Amino acid sequence: MFNEKWWERDFSETNGKNNSTIKSIANSNNGKFILSAFDDSIEVLNAHSGKTLNKLKTGHRRGILYISISKFGNYFATAGADNKIILWDGSELSASKKFSLSSKAQDIKFIGFNNNETTLYILTSNEIVIFKIRPEEGEKELKKI
Repeated sequence: MFNEKWWERDFSETNGKNNSTIKSIANSNNGKFILSAFDDSIEVLNAHSGKTLNKLKTGHRRGILYISISKFGNYFATAGADNKIILWDGSELSASKKFSLSSKAQDIKFIGFNNNETTLYILTSNEIVIFKIRPEEGEKELKKI
């Protein structure tokens, strides 16, 4: 039951643009931060105050469709209308790997991680794409399986 509003924030003028639209939102499992995805950027927000902690440019050319945070916050991923998937390092807030889906992939519908942060799942209207995340090999690698 909802009985208390923590905060409210108007994002209509974000990143110097009028009428900025939030495309996707994800919250960390530890409850400390929220990621808000806009057309070409991400805002990292304090979950308790709503204040912006950081702003990130994504490199998606046609806007972000979805954002997802892994269970322990070590990674987050963005899926764009440009059919690109970007794996981000959650502690450094930096893009670590980029991958383009095949031209057959249409309309990304979902992006998410498994519980132990080793697999990234992408669902499109006509494909399921699964990536293995391999940090033990010295770099964060996306390997399509």
